[in-house]
Order: sequence, then structure tokens, then C-alpha cells
Amino acid sequence: MSDHDPYSTPTSEIEVEPPSSLERQYFSTTPLKLVILSVCTLGLYEIYWFYKNWVLIKKRTGRSIMPFFRAFFAPIWAYSYFKYLSESADDAGLLSGFSAGLLAVAYFSLYLASQLPDPFWLLSYFSAICLLPANWLASELNKLSTNDTEVQREFSILNWVAICIGGPFFVFMVVSVFRPEIWELI
Repeated sequence: MSDHDPYSTPTSEIEVEPPSSLERQYFSTTPLKLVILSVCTLGLYEIYWFYKNWVLIKKRTGRSIMPFFRAFFAPIWAYSYFKYLSESADDAGLLSGFSAGLLAVAYFSLYLASQLPDPFWLLSYFSAICLLPANWLASELNKLSTNDTEVQREFSILNWVAICIGGPFFVFMVVSVFRPEIWELI
């Protein structure tokens, strides 16, 4: 009787691509860029940040997920992302430094703050701060996997357009909450 299992695939036929040492595992940027662009784009950069991360997760794991919808509904899917990131850190021997559940609850709560009356809805802009621990951990995991200490530091032309348009708009919005008579000057 042969030791060969007719139902198993011979090892020589399995094609496994080793992960490229140049590929980043996660999308990360500097804390300053994350906060400034989140505020100046009125939260749209947070959706972009989640989208880029979900795309990389889908590519790396082959899971059947829809990055766009996970990013668009980020307050609902944030826990899943934070938990996945935390588990990746555990596997790599890093301490995540945050509770995925608490971070997700904080992010979701700040998202809900946008429904509060003036001026309390402004608390929703602190949601970017909830992404800082995850962004840091993503950066650390990228350093381990790519031996690369660079993150997305530079502001692109599109980033600067968002800052130049969204920044003054955000400032005007905040001022108008505390000084509604500013509308009379326009």
C-alpha cells in the first residue's frame, strides 16, 4: 500500500507567492497629516484612510470584502479593522497599545456627535484622534514588514487643494457656530 494520498495536492504544484518585502501591509501617514486632512475635508479623508487600509487587507488576505463599503460605513466597520490590526500586531510580537473595542466605541460615539445641537456637534471632528493609535500601529507594522521607516509624509497637490478650500471653510463654520452674526457681514 502506498503512502501517497490521492486527494492531496503535491507540494510542487502549489504556487504560493511569498509576500514582497517592499509591500506595505497597511496605509499610514503622519499624525499631523491625518488630523489636518480629516478636519479640512470634513471627515472625507478618514473614509479614504479606511478605504486604503481595507484594500490592502483584501489584497493580502484574499478575503471577499468590499473596501468601499467598509470605508463608507467606517463607524460600523471600525471595530473590525481595529481588531484585525491589533491581531496583526500580536502576531508580529508588537503591543497594540489600545483596546479595539474601546477605540471603536470612541470613534462611533464621536461620529454620532455630529447629530448634536450647536456647538456640541463640533466634537465629531475629534474622531480623527481615535485613528491616531491605529495609524501609529499600522506604521510600526509596515516598518517590520518592509524595513522601511517612511510613511506618507508629503502633502500632495490634491491634499493642498483640500486644505486651502476646506480649511477656511472649516474655520468659517466654527466661527459661525459661536458668532452667528457673521452671516450678516456676507
